Order: sequence, then structure tokens, then C-alpha cells
Amino acid sequence: LLTGCRSIGRSFLRLYNIVPPTMERMVYHSYQGTGIISFNKSIAEFCIKGKSLEGMIARERRRDVRKVRFAVIYDDSNSMTSWWRNMTMVDTVTENDSPQTYAKVACLSLMEGLGRDAEISLWKYGTEARGPFNTTTNMYREIIASNGSGGSRLDLALQSVIDNGWDKKTGAKIMIILTDGLPEIGRSVYAEDVIASVATLDMIRKLINHKTH
Repeated sequence: LLTGCRSIGRSFLRLYNIVPPTMERMVYHSYQGTGIISFNKSIAEFCIKGKSLEGMIARERRRDVRKVRFAVIYDDSNSMTSWWRNMTMVDTVTENDSPQTYAKVACLSLMEGLGRDAEISLWKYGTEARGPFNTTTNMYREIIASNGSGGSRLDLALQSVIDNGWDKKTGAKIMIILTDGLPEIGRSVYAEDVIASVATLDMIRKLINHKTH
């Protein structure tokens, strides 16, 4: 499964040119056999300290790779599963065609495709929010073992992201939300579900203001 997802992820990254953002800057330093000699700065250094090999200034362009942080928000609600859809709907949905199967493959493809180029944190949510998980805290097992855990409290997951301080970290921040519908508490009470949706929108605005994509 991981090998197949790794191939999907790498193909996706090549297709859409998703790479960690880089920044180039010019660096000046004493000439040590590398770089291009900067005549203007070398002459200025000679005027201050006299002519010497130590006064030769070289310049070179260096590329800094910015840290990229991904937050994957995975919907583990009952409605993502085939067993819930078969129990509540007329049409039969196989496990291969259930939303959670596509979501699991999408998560694993992203994680395997990015490899070590980015930091990935996973949050799962159903009736409750759980996380963050990463490669050292059974992130893969948490995804594969998911099979429905109640409602769809996206608002609690986003609140956990904010409480964890993920949106205030340095680098480029990208959040991916995998879900099959609107936030809901799970008791089929319209007023409660509206409150969850409004809270979700408020937190999404807050994350965007903190430069989360």
C-alpha cells in the first residue's frame, strides 16, 4: 500500500510542480578560491585595510530552502465509511468506493510523495478531535485503522490546530482538509450543526490571517 501511494504521490508532485519554496540571496565573503571576485568591495576593502589576499572579497548566490509544514485534517466520521452508507442509504457502497478509502490513499500518497522535504502533522476528527500525529507517533497506523468515529466536528479539529500553535510556526504553512460534507455534531439537530459550521468558518478565517494556505 505504501509503495503504491509513494508512486502516486511522486507523480502528483511532478505533475503540479509542488516543491518546497526557495529563496536566493547574494553572500559576500573573503575569497577562498570559490565564488566570483567582487571588484568594488575588494577595492573598498583595500582602501580600508591595505592590499592583501585577505582583502579580496568574493560573492556567490546561495539558495535557502524554506521549511514547509503540512497539516492534514482527516475526517473520520461515520459518513465516510461504507458500513454507515450501507446502513442508512438504499445503494450499496463497497469498501473500495467509500470516501474513507479515497481519503486514506490521498493522505498516504501525500506523505510518501513529500518524503523528508516537509513536516507533516495529522489531525483526525469524528465526534472528537485527536492529534497531532506525525511519523514518530503512529501517523500511518492512525490513518489505516480509521473506520468511523461519530459526527463530523471539523471545528474541534481546527481548534486543536490553533491551540497547538501550528499556525504560528515559521515557514510555509499548508493545510489540507479531507472531508465528505459539512461540519455536524451528529445528533441531526439543525441548530447545533449551524453553530459547528459558523465556528469552523471563524477558525478558517483566523488560520488564513496567519498566512495558512
